Amino acid sequence: MSMNVPLVKIEKDLRSNAKSEVRVVVIDILRGLTLFIMCMVNNLGDKNYAWIDHAEWNGLHLADLVFPSFLFLSGFSKFYSYKNHQKKMQHEEVKGINGKRTKKRSFITKSAIRSLKLFLIGFSLNCLGGLLFYREHFFEYIRIFGVLQRIALCNFLVTVIIVISSAISLQILMMMVIMATYVGLMLFYPVPECGTGVLDEFCSFESYFDKLVLKNHTWKRLPYDPEGFISTLTAAWSLFLGFELATFFDKYRDRATLKYLTLTLHIAADLLIMFVSLAFFPINKSIWTPSFVFSTATISTIIITVFLIVDKSIIFRKLSYPFKAFGMNPLICFVLADLLTLVFLKIQPGGTSIFTLIYHRICHFLFDNHDMLASVLNGLMYSIIWCLLAVLFDRKRIYIKV
Repeated sequence: MSMNVPLVKIEKDLRSNAKSEVRVVVIDILRGLTLFIMCMVNNLGDKNYAWIDHAEWNGLHLADLVFPSFLFLSGFSKFYSYKNHQKKMQHEEVKGINGKRTKKRSFITKSAIRSLKLFLIGFSLNCLGGLLFYREHFFEYIRIFGVLQRIALCNFLVTVIIVISSAISLQILMMMVIMATYVGLMLFYPVPECGTGVLDEFCSFESYFDKLVLKNHTWKRLPYDPEGFISTLTAAWSLFLGFELATFFDKYRDRATLKYLTLTLHIAADLLIMFVSLAFFPINKSIWTPSFVFSTATISTIIITVFLIVDKSIIFRKLSYPFKAFGMNPLICFVLADLLTLVFLKIQPGGTSIFTLIYHRICHFLFDNHDMLASVLNGLMYSIIWCLLAVLFDRKRIYIKV
């Protein structure tokens, strides 16, 4: 009899934990801010401030921070998704439903299905763009990869690694093998007619491999794809670093001193690795170099730390609410924003697209002779629209997930 009492108590606790989802509010806020900036830079005009738009090749501008930050935050959220899954499976183990193998297999299956859905959604957006703008050459030029496709591949790769081993040391070791593969190919593979270690858009191993495999199916038919095969290896590191940070953050979540010490140590470690990698790789988003991985992870961790410090402020919570709402519904806002941009570019009354008409008749009208300010205003208008829509979704408790 004495053995049954704690079992019942454990089962009740597990049932309660299995139904509850842990959310770190500042992660939603930063994700929303990231999406806000993404919508802005994706809808800029034709003349922009250099520090806002993507760097032409090497360098780190505002737009270059968006995607790695989103991957980093996806990794952070993934930790809590895995933790909730483990609690649910533990509850079922107590009831004798599943075993440990089923627990691991089910999470990989769940992640595989989610990754497949994301990949197909991203590819469908590519197909729609192809049908709208180059229907006659659709099969010749249709792009295979993209933002959602990269998230899908990184998500599945990191899932397999964290499920294979619960030890963070072994997870890091496996990720180091992936990084070593990237470094070895980019620095030491003899690219035909280019040699070894060339890191430009025409002669890097990334461009060589993408041309070999993807041919014309790249972004704007460039000689490489910014979300291509090889750079996905290092992009997975951006997601993994978020997962790894959440592992330690959750451990010391209720102990302020240790929590901030953990964040500080992660910032220091990322900075150190970034400076070491700069000896071999420039900071470059297009080929997602190691220095790019760790510099952007450093910035994301610093922002998370600052948000955690000011999160108790009522003013901060009120001002950040629109970003929080945006961050809680990223997928539907991303897809709708992409669709609207495609439609506005395709519909051309009088031979001029709606996108261009809005830009010239509103933004240029307000900022005549200030092309760069007009460009920023154009991007901000779209960001504000989607942010307000996200707030409406949040008020209606509408959340779209895959």
